[in-house]
Order: sequence, then C-alpha cells, then structure tokens
Amino acid sequence: MWDTILGHEANKIFLGNMLQGERKTPALLFYGPDGIGKKKLAYEFARSFLCLDDPTHDDCKCRSCRAFCGESHPDFIYVEGQGARHDILIEQIKEVEKKAVFSPVLSPYKVCLIDGADRMREEASNSLLKLLEEPPTYWLFILVASEISRILPTIRSRLMAIRFEPLHREKAVRVMEELSVPQGETLARLSDGSPGKALHLAEAEALMWRERALFIMEGIEDPYLMASLARLEWLGDMDVDQTQTFLEMLLLILRDAMMIQEGSGLLLYNEDERERIASIFASFTLSALKKSLLETERFYLGLNKGVNTRMILEALFLEIHTFLKE
Repeated sequence: MWDTILGHEANKIFLGNMLQGERKTPALLFYGPDGIGKKKLAYEFARSFLCLDDPTHDDCKCRSCRAFCGESHPDFIYVEGQGARHDILIEQIKEVEKKAVFSPVLSPYKVCLIDGADRMREEASNSLLKLLEEPPTYWLFILVASEISRILPTIRSRLMAIRFEPLHREKAVRVMEELSVPQGETLARLSDGSPGKALHLAEAEALMWRERALFIMEGIEDPYLMASLARLEWLGDMDVDQTQTFLEMLLLILRDAMMIQEGSGLLLYNEDERERIASIFASFTLSALKKSLLETERFYLGLNKGVNTRMILEALFLEIHTFLKE
C-alpha cells in the first residue's frame, strides 16, 4: 500500500489501520524534516480516505479516486502558503470555514490538507483553532509541518501527531537513481536522507559550490589569502541564493572535518572527499574547527538580500584564517 512512497513503513501501517471499518476523522499532524515524503503520503492518504471502493488499493478506479487524480475532487481542499515567505493567511483559513458548512458531495467525507502549517500567521492559526475546537462533521484535517514548535500549543493539543524521520541513505539513493539524477548518491548523503533536499541541491549546483569551498579551504593558510581571494572573479558574481548554497556546503565540510578529528567511524556527509578533507584540515585544532563552524553558521543565518556577498565571504575566510593562528 502506497508502495510508490519509500520508507515510513510504521506510519503507513498506522494510517492503513485508520482506513479499516468506519473511518474516524481525528485531526492529524504530519511533521518532520523537509523533503522526506510527508506531503506525498498525506496526499495519498487523503485519496485513500475519500475512496468509495477499496482504500487499500493504490490503483483504485472508483469515481472518487478518478476525481482525486484529476485534482478536481469536490471533497478535497488543499491549502498551501502564498507569497515569497509562503505564509498561510487568514483569508485562506476563512475560505475553509466557508466550505465547512457544506456536506460532502462525492465521498462520505471531506479532507482538508494544510501544507506548511508551521507557516500560518497568528490570525490564521487562531481562525483554524476555532475549526478544530468544533470540527465539521465528517471532516478530516491533515496538517503538514517541518517545525512543530512553530505551531500553537493549543492547536497541537488537538492534533494526533505523526513524526516522519529522514529516509535511510540507501532509500534516498534509490529515489535519486529512479529519477536519474547525476551523482545522486553524493547528493543523497549531503541531504541527510531527504530526496526533496537532494533534488534542490542538484538544481542549485551544490556540488560545484562544494568544490569551490574545498578549493578555497585548501589555500586558507596562504599568508596572502586576501590577494588570492581577489583573483576569484566568481566570488563577486554570487547572488544570495548561491552564497547560501556555498555556505551550506562549507558547513557540511567543516562538520565532516570535526568528525574526522574526533575519530568518528560514522559515514561523512562528504564521504567521497574524506581523504581530501582530512588533508585540508590536518593543521586545524579542534578548537579552531569549532570556531570556524560557529562563525560560518553565523554568516549563513545572517544572509539577506542586498548584501555584498564578496565582502561577507572574504570576511568569513579571513576569520577562519585567523583561527588557525590562535
């Protein structure tokens, strides 16, 4: 059941049991890291929940399942964030409230799937809370979120929470192989088992930025570091999104360097570059590595549009260069 979705077997069994006999309609919360299949399983569960024939059959052709596949099911409501910040607005929840007075049309139930529920604005959250306090008859609410802490405690208390863990790397690699993503195994490791994240890294040319980060770190001890950085034309051509990807790759490199220093036998994010990373950071003390990691995190979190990315990166590498002398 739901065989096209890799992993999350325990959650599949739990959700499958909800389809047996009379279907109950508690409000559900699917939460966990981005890009691991929460929304996809929520979508498939909604289709199965509305099914008129056999909800355990992935290829059911009943009227409800056909309508669902055509994305025009009258009893399915999908809410997602809007605008640059992907916030869920009160107007969207008010629209759900209007539909709450209507009975199901095709299926015995209605399902409302709210994707990115942790990005609801406060007024939208308060409006949703009223719906959850007195849920419409035969309505199933499914909220999908990455950061459960950003959902109001009063809402969380009315939800049955189902945690989703990252996929094992082997399964994430399988997804990359099925999608024919170049260097998918490496991207799956860098994404820590999140196929969605791995695809984003592929689109962002993360491996190119990783190579450039490694190249700079190979020369970090150069006494004329600033002159060397000045010769890198691409360093001044990066936009904020590219700089973010670059710093993300640098963070993973620094974390791997710390794991090597501490003698961890675990697989690295950059396992394919283990020997190179060990060589680059051989002269770093553990203290210098920790300071470099914290400083890189600070620069990463402080990025915003309109900044001079070259100036930021030159300042960061100068700081890392300084840590080596302490």
